[in-house]
Amino acid sequence: TVERQQLPITGAYAFTDYRSKGQMIAPVIVDLATPATGGELSSFNVYVACSRAKGKQSIRFLWLPPEKLLRTHPCEALRTEMQRLRNLDEVTKSCHCRPQN
Repeated sequence: TVERQQLPITGAYAFTDYRSKGQMIAPVIVDLATPATGGELSSFNVYVACSRAKGKQSIRFLWLPPEKLLRTHPCEALRTEMQRLRNLDEVTKSCHCRPQN
């Protein structure tokens, strides 16, 4: 004998990280598993995917990325630029936040 079983199905829509840029979506389910194409995720992919949610309450993870991806700085150029901006911030504070006599 054959027994059929109906499973509930919910309609959904998927975006690539590239397609989702500039959009705020709620709720968001993020799949950060290794891509089926055999490519690799970068920290930029992870950032774009996670930053599409309207808040931390509206994001869920289907698969988390490898931990090393979250602990690795994206690139040397970005690290250098961030340091430059931190230095400018300190210079600006020292020029404009001096006590008035």
